[in-house]
Amino acid sequence: MTFAEKDFPEGTTVFPFRTRILEYLKDYGESVRHLIEFDSEVLKVEQLQEPQKWAVTTRDTRDPSRISTQPFDAVAIASGSMEIWLR
Repeated sequence: MTFAEKDFPEGTTVFPFRTRILEYLKDYGESVRHLIEFDSEVLKVEQLQEPQKWAVTTRDTRDPSRISTQPFDAVAIASGSMEIWLR
């Protein structure tokens, strides 16, 4: 139960307690934080003609006039009931 590029700290039990898992996830999250865009609403996701490329159009929720489209190699859809994010 680890990410390929990050192991649990040495000495972690096979079934770690939830506080250890939370610590691990927070630590991992900090290492990829620069890849995450907050305060954005996804307006559109479309596959491009170029193989395995996607265009994602987003709107800045703090400034709705700012709309941008960026290309990506992959898209993960993570929809859930969370409306308030802890940062």
